[in-house]
Amino acid sequence: MLGALQIATSQLACSANFAAKVVGTANYVLLSAGHCGTAGTEWYHKQGPLANNQPKCDAICQLSAYDIGAGGRNAFGNNSSADAQRIGLRNGDQTSSIYTDGTIHDITSVQAEQGAYVGEPTCVSGSGGEFHTGMGVHCGTVRNADLTTFSTEPGSNVTTTLVHQIKASYTSCAGDSGGPIYDGHMAMGVQSSTELLPGEVCAHPSFLSKAAQEESQLDVTILTG
Repeated sequence: MLGALQIATSQLACSANFAAKVVGTANYVLLSAGHCGTAGTEWYHKQGPLANNQPKCDAICQLSAYDIGAGGRNAFGNNSSADAQRIGLRNGDQTSSIYTDGTIHDITSVQAEQGAYVGEPTCVSGSGGEFHTGMGVHCGTVRNADLTTFSTEPGSNVTTTLVHQIKASYTSCAGDSGGPIYDGHMAMGVQSSTELLPGEVCAHPSFLSKAAQEESQLDVTILTG
């Protein structure tokens, strides 16, 4: 299962992040944004736009969709350092590659916890950008390498505080949540949020959780090739 592809539950659609191996086991998982779902939620992949452009995979969609697996451990929560979750790979189709504008892009390393720096080139690849703008990859630079963010999901009055996040100038779109953030062939993190105004589907700046925090909070090692 390639990172950046659209993944969906019966409630919403997000993007796949990186594949990883659970530390101390032979189990492989797919990572995504923690705010996208809860433990036990079934995840699916359907090539192309979902039925009637719905941001979810309903019962009809599920009949022809690829069954990825169920959501598991989730690090998202107040004062967490990782907006990330594990999704079990039911068919074991793990890979160290991600999808970027029609090409397969190999990930060969993972950025260290304190590795990000202001001005560093950074890109997001996600299904939201692909369907909303015709371009799944958006790039920019790091503006703040360690800050606290406050995120409120649409339709919710609950604000979640996330610590040790990264702020970057790239544009991200609804549906990009969970998408892989990378610098060249190095995994940087997972797309968390952006500053969308009412009626907007794409905006900047964007915020991400660090790959090193994904690994430590979810007890996994991101796959590299």
